[in-house]
Amino acid sequence: MILSPLMNMMDYKLDFNSIVFASYAGMRGAVALCLALLLTENAKVPKSVSMLVLFHVCGIVVWTLVINGMTAAWLLNALGL
Repeated sequence: MILSPLMNMMDYKLDFNSIVFASYAGMRGAVALCLALLLTENAKVPKSVSMLVLFHVCGIVVWTLVINGMTAAWLLNALGL
């Protein structure tokens, strides 16, 4: 939403409803998952800690995918897209 004026100047004409849905259905946990995977490769972090962090991050990512997957159709209908 913050960059929508800049995108509109570059001929990416997006209406408000499309921006709302794109932010709702965006990359869920991609950055967190990458950081957790990087943590498993760090030799300074104990393996048990890095695996616990990775387990929790994966759980949260899957949970948000399930919630967003079940509610995306409803949001599309509510926004009229």
